[in-house]
Amino acid sequence: MTVCSATLVPELQHWFYEFVVHSTVNKYKIPIPVDIAESYLVSRNRGSFIELLFNDNYPYDYVYTLYTPNPSWSCIPIHVLNRLQIYPGVGQYMKLAEDQGPDSTGQNIFSLGPSELVMIQTLFQYRQDSTAITLIDSTGVAYFDTVNKILYANYDALPSCLCKLIYLYLDLKLHGHIDKYNNTEIVAQTMLTTCYEAYVLENYFNFVSARGI
Repeated sequence: MTVCSATLVPELQHWFYEFVVHSTVNKYKIPIPVDIAESYLVSRNRGSFIELLFNDNYPYDYVYTLYTPNPSWSCIPIHVLNRLQIYPGVGQYMKLAEDQGPDSTGQNIFSLGPSELVMIQTLFQYRQDSTAITLIDSTGVAYFDTVNKILYANYDALPSCLCKLIYLYLDLKLHGHIDKYNNTEIVAQTMLTTCYEAYVLENYFNFVSARGI
């Protein structure tokens, strides 16, 4: 699972694999990716926003978004290493940057902007305490009140497909709303969001099935 043809983010490969093999919706229509076992996820590949997206039991009290190429080839599975070597000089196996602060040299490889970071922060707070989050419709720029745990956002005004998918997921989980998601029109536009939309769709399917809608 890559950002581009020569760049691999191991936790995206791993967590999407975990989702597909345990999914109900369209299980045999989604090609199962080759897994990268958790033992190959170096310690700083824990607590990424990718795991936050896919892991219902996200265990960390932090979330990271910046990446850097892993300089050591010793922790890369042989089948992945062989694939990356097809792209000599440009193949990269990414890991979370050691420093996630404002002066970090880590790369924002998924082009996360301010609105995406607001939605990721809201999802993080939801994973921490699902009962504490409130969504309020607002036509302004998405904003998360960290003190009162309130997300002010409007679905139609959100600027990216990742923002919209996180909003749809939270709106479903917090309010049981299903009207904003039109499953005849794909929201996703990137590889990451295509994987995440499958996860969101799974949650919609489980919600609707449980209620016999």
